Amino acid sequence: FTGVLSGWHVGAVSNCHTSGQVNGGSFYTAGLVGLLYGSVTDSSSSATITTASSAAVGGLVGTLVGTVTRSFATGAVTGSSGVG
Repeated sequence: FTGVLSGWHVGAVSNCHTSGQVNGGSFYTAGLVGLLYGSVTDSSSSATITTASSAAVGGLVGTLVGTVTRSFATGAVTGSSGVG
């Protein structure tokens, strides 16, 4: 679980903005939160995510059980599978 803000989180993420670079990670790798059970609102990430061995890789969230509202990612994302 790797994220610029948090590896995993349960609850709401609101008005958060991240940048930088994430290299590596195994599963659930993202520019904001690796694994999120909750919601993302009014947030963004410009982080670059680079991993060759990871699945569930995302610009905002690696895996989300919840909702995203008025949020976006602009950084490049590369991974082996489940990339979005």
